[in-house]
Amino acid sequence: LSEINAALAFSQLKRLDSSIQKREVIAKTYNKILDGKEGIIVPKLIQKNLGRHAWHLYSIKIDFDFFSKKRSDIMNFLFENGIGTQVHYIPLYRQKIYSNYFNKTEFTGTEKFYNSTLSLPMYETLKKTDIIKITTCLLNKLQS
Repeated sequence: LSEINAALAFSQLKRLDSSIQKREVIAKTYNKILDGKEGIIVPKLIQKNLGRHAWHLYSIKIDFDFFSKKRSDIMNFLFENGIGTQVHYIPLYRQKIYSNYFNKTEFTGTEKFYNSTLSLPMYETLKKTDIIKITTCLLNKLQS
């Protein structure tokens, strides 16, 4: 690292615990609203004695078939309502550079996981009102 990048990294490390604590509160709020909703699986909170989750992402699993919805339609609806979502953990065989090396039929579990995940906004300044808007829009669209 250059000296400037090292100084920036060092200053960010000083804020790491605070940042993770804020993200954990956000994850707990998401989980409180979404956990137990049929067709949705939320990420599990790690028991403190087992380690710590950094919550760099908040990815949920949605049974889009259960809701008779397409992930792309949900993402577009949320985007139209000012909510950005992402799909993370794209399987290697779907990435062009690796597409000739793998046969996707060999990875049915990976494909199922990939097709069911959606990452909701996760950043440390996210407010409870934002989370309520995000989850309300998501649930309303899924159930409409």
